[in-house]
Amino acid sequence: MRRGLLRKNVGLEMLKAGMATVYEAKSGAEFGDLEDKYRWVEAQARSRRKGIWSGKQKDFESPRDYKNRINAANEGTKDGRQGILKAVVSTITSSLKGKS
Repeated sequence: MRRGLLRKNVGLEMLKAGMATVYEAKSGAEFGDLEDKYRWVEAQARSRRKGIWSGKQKDFESPRDYKNRINAANEGTKDGRQGILKAVVSTITSSLKGKS
């Protein structure tokens, strides 16, 4: 990451706006010396109900949970597309139910 005049940490700015979550991987994400700051900024956005945190907690699905759900839907399918289609339809359906 470059630092200097007019350069910003895009990831940090997205976290501040509530448009991202701190990356949660199965193993070893590298944050350098910024992990604590990222987690603190995410917690602030969450407490202020910004962006993705503005809705109901029960409706929130983290990127990690979404990936796990999609991968589980793909298991046992011939090429994975059928599972992906089912997962997308399920996501859209549940989203529409929440708006009625």
